Amino acid sequence: MPERLDLWSLLATAVDRFGDHPAVRVDGERMTHRELDAQSDEIAGMLRDRLVLGLEPRPVGLVVSRTGQLVPCLLGILKAGRRAFPWTPGCRTAASSSC
Repeated sequence: MPERLDLWSLLATAVDRFGDHPAVRVDGERMTHRELDAQSDEIAGMLRDRLVLGLEPRPVGLVVSRTGQLVPCLLGILKAGRRAFPWTPGCRTAASSSC
């Protein structure tokens, strides 16, 4: 049976193997695997600095339009050990799935 890899191992492998190749392409925006990893690490660090760790992990609200910045934001939240709570701008409630 093949070894089971976690998300962080897969990301590290992608950075090592494909560092300067595109990882995200959205509407003309391009981000390499190395840039994605660096930006998500920066976001995770900011969240860790601002959130009290040791308490029950609470979700982090995420209000961002569907651009290339969505991916590093989501990864950064996960790297900080939190859950993301996506909120589409213009929706009345954050829990609305119809937007």
